[in-house]
Amino acid sequence: MRGIPGWLLALVLIGLFGSQVGPLAGYSLERIALEYTGSTSLADPRVVFDSTQAAAAATLARGVPGDIAKPLFEQYLVPFELTSILLLAAIVGAVVLAKRRI
Repeated sequence: MRGIPGWLLALVLIGLFGSQVGPLAGYSLERIALEYTGSTSLADPRVVFDSTQAAAAATLARGVPGDIAKPLFEQYLVPFELTSILLLAAIVGAVVLAKRRI
């Protein structure tokens, strides 16, 4: 980065990130429910997202770790395993690079 100082590039990247994440601050549950249903009238989030009671009951039954593990090992098993292989390869690569320097 010869021509552009690092702080200027960091400032531009922070500005781009802020311009993308900033509008999310204006969202509320009501607005999300309205956009989810696609209707023009106000949507009650409790009616649109009625699974909150079922999710709370499941969390009480299985506990928080079980509640996280259930979809992880049922619906997202393949991406979970691919991520573990990628992380293992990164760890092995970091160890190999570190061993070369010592």
